Amino acid sequence: MVAVPPDDDPNTLARALASRTAQLDALRTITAEITHELDVSRLLALINRRAAALLDAPTSVLWSWSDARALFVPAAWHGVGDWIRELALRVGEGVTGAVAARREGLIVDDYATSPLRSGATDPRFVQETRVTRVVAEPLMYRDRLTGVITVSRAEPASRFTEADRELLRMFAGQAAIALENARLLEREQHARADAEAAHRDADFLAEASTLLASSLDYGSTFRRLARLAVSRLADWCVIDVVESAGRLSRLATAHAEPEREDLVAQLLAFPANETAANAVERVIATGEAILTSRVDEEHLQRVAREPGHLAVLRALGVASYIAVPLVARGRTLGALSLVSATPARRYGVKDLALAEDLGRRAGAAIDNARLFRESEARRREAEALLEVGRLITETLDLDAVGRRIVESVQQLTASSMAVLYRLDPGSGDLHLVAGSGPHVDWNRVLKRGTATVGAAVRTRAPVTTPDLLADPRIALAPDARARIERSGYQAVLAVPILGKDRVIGALAAGDARGRVYGDDDVRLVQTFAHQAAAALENARLYAEERTARSEAENANHMKDEFLAMLSHELRTPLTSIVGWTGLLRGGQLDDASAERALETIERNARLQTQLVEDLLDVSAIITGKFRLDLRSVELAAVVEEAVESMRSAAEAKKLVLEWQRSPGIGVVRGDPDRIQQVVWNLLSNAIKFTPAGGVVRVSLTPAGTRARLVVADTGRGIPRDFLPHVFEHFRQADATATRSHRGLGLGLAIVRHLVELHGGEVRAESGGEGRGATFTVELPQLPDVVPASWRAAGPGGFDALPALDGVTVLVVDDEGDTRELLRTVLEKRGAHVATAASAGEARQAFVRIMPRVIVSDIMMPGEDGYQLVTWVRKLDAERGTRTPMIALTAYASAQDRGRALTAGFDLHVPKPLEPGELIEAVAAVLAITP
Repeated sequence: MVAVPPDDDPNTLARALASRTAQLDALRTITAEITHELDVSRLLALINRRAAALLDAPTSVLWSWSDARALFVPAAWHGVGDWIRELALRVGEGVTGAVAARREGLIVDDYATSPLRSGATDPRFVQETRVTRVVAEPLMYRDRLTGVITVSRAEPASRFTEADRELLRMFAGQAAIALENARLLEREQHARADAEAAHRDADFLAEASTLLASSLDYGSTFRRLARLAVSRLADWCVIDVVESAGRLSRLATAHAEPEREDLVAQLLAFPANETAANAVERVIATGEAILTSRVDEEHLQRVAREPGHLAVLRALGVASYIAVPLVARGRTLGALSLVSATPARRYGVKDLALAEDLGRRAGAAIDNARLFRESEARRREAEALLEVGRLITETLDLDAVGRRIVESVQQLTASSMAVLYRLDPGSGDLHLVAGSGPHVDWNRVLKRGTATVGAAVRTRAPVTTPDLLADPRIALAPDARARIERSGYQAVLAVPILGKDRVIGALAAGDARGRVYGDDDVRLVQTFAHQAAAALENARLYAEERTARSEAENANHMKDEFLAMLSHELRTPLTSIVGWTGLLRGGQLDDASAERALETIERNARLQTQLVEDLLDVSAIITGKFRLDLRSVELAAVVEEAVESMRSAAEAKKLVLEWQRSPGIGVVRGDPDRIQQVVWNLLSNAIKFTPAGGVVRVSLTPAGTRARLVVADTGRGIPRDFLPHVFEHFRQADATATRSHRGLGLGLAIVRHLVELHGGEVRAESGGEGRGATFTVELPQLPDVVPASWRAAGPGGFDALPALDGVTVLVVDDEGDTRELLRTVLEKRGAHVATAASAGEARQAFVRIMPRVIVSDIMMPGEDGYQLVTWVRKLDAERGTRTPMIALTAYASAQDRGRALTAGFDLHVPKPLEPGELIEAVAAVLAITP
């Protein structure tokens, strides 16, 4: 439509028509131009510029509707500063909002005073453009409002006419169509790009899945996965997994530039810092992914653990970051970290979704690999156990079974070495059975409680350490420490071997320092420890059975030999006695011969008496009926008296008998008659086997808290093969019928029993036949004990006994009268006494009062004294103390004494005993216990 001027002037009308025609031509040109532009952002700018040009206006703004914000925002502008991008208008607000509300255009002749300006426009718009005239039209596409275009002029420019608005409306309609077409194309392109990206992602995930499924060795597989990830998703990446005991292990690293992978590997050198925000540790702890789209310098400084760590991160470049959990069956097995090093590549939610999908697939691969590895380990373990079990049933060769056990433990725990020790119940030392591992200098004997195996035996529980040389729980002898330092096997897992609720050995695996043995390793080694227990027990039982059979056969043979020897030893003197008696009865001897006959009869009668006494002594010892009359004995005087009594016998054989006594010999607790018998028997033995002209030397010297008696001779000596049996009953080096020396072989056996009943030790040494023999006896001395027995001191003798002032003593006996007697005796010498009627009561009292000394009966109802001393010694070991314990019992044989001392008692005292003996016994154990 063309507006006709009111004056109907043809020239004016012609100019108007020409102007209008020009506008329409321009509109067609512009429409064609905008129709061919398909880029949305360029199209918006083009529409805005062409609208201003179409209406010959200096200023125009194209407002676009934002569904997300429910606002109109500037999409393009002309003749206005970029500050306008900060503006946003609601529907009904300002000229733009009014057009949107009305859905039709409008003209504002005086914008400065228009109510549509108030609260809707930045003041800078008016100040900068000096706008007074505004025309605006909505952009409508199929009744849908997509935007508003406003064109402005400043005075004195002409006002906008309805023709201008109509022209703008037509332009706006074409612009809306062009914009919709461009946006449709853009959406289609985005959809195509998304589809292509999804296809690429699917191809990538398919390739990753194929890679993850290609091998159950996830170490090499994940190194390949890391390289695949940097080819598609990242500039560099790191894969961490959670190993046994929660330890984090770096499985793989990769960089898009291979020459920079060493930089990525350097990150492993920086330990975790509790104050630093460690994304990997947070992901593993929470199981939730982390997306950091923009990483700046402040963020790097916050997460860096130290300056060196920050320097490596800067060198690598960190612009954007993703960390996702590796998840399988609801468990987080590790974390995958992806890093973009360039600001042009910042991660978003789509990248996060892809990384999470990859993390789930990688987690499943780790889980499958571990399940397979565990399955294979179980299979190999079962096969090894079956083989060990077969060996145990087929052979009693402990060495062969032990070697198979340690080889299996070494292989199945992937350790560098494994070792099996058996426990010596007497000494507590550990003796090597078998070891497996290259270049190991094995400790053949480990002293009691030392090394990791010793700690396992002591605690009766598994012991693990990543570095036994730095572990304060583990004691090491200097030579053992040196061996371990040379071997390099400092990470150790040791488990005790239990047989019938007692420790019989230890099994251990070792590796390089720093390895942490986990629960699965402990379980596996314990399983083989059960097998080792069966092997050790079988070997022990077999050895005991073989020894018992051999001893029975030897005993049977010895019995026959002894009976023959006894018959000979009895008949020989009887022959002389009967023969000379017959001659005396017949009156066929002169006086000199009769005197010689009587001497012979007397000498052989005494020999018979000695034989009978020795037999009775041995019988009493074997049956446990042998008793000592214990008292405080001045040892030097007793030994000297015995030596002097044997001097005439030595001189009669033309032997030199030397006697030497050192100062410092004190008092022992013993039976003086039996101690003299020990000296007599040793001297008689030496005199018997030393030829004329030889020397017998007797010396008595102090040896720490003991007194040492040595009887040495220059006689025929003892054969090396017989030396271990020299103190056995009825054993003689020469038991043949042609032997040159008479006797039953009982003297030295009696010596051993008498010495052991006195709490001492005896040993024999010899260089062999013709090189003499040396017998050494050691007896414990009683420090600060009055030499004479208190019983010999009369009424005041009790006061002469050692004082026990302030000493807390726990007395344990199931007999009430005995408990009361012991309490009274000990309290009279100043002790504080607590009593218990059973081992259970004793344990409670021990914890409550912590006694200085325990005096306990052995045979009690329920738990006996052996169980009590075992419990106390275990508690002592935990506390690093030792409580002196005295076994007070009616079982008085040497075997009973040996068992009590082996069990852990410090002194074995037979019942009945005099009160003074009890006090001296308590004083003795206090003196010898630190």
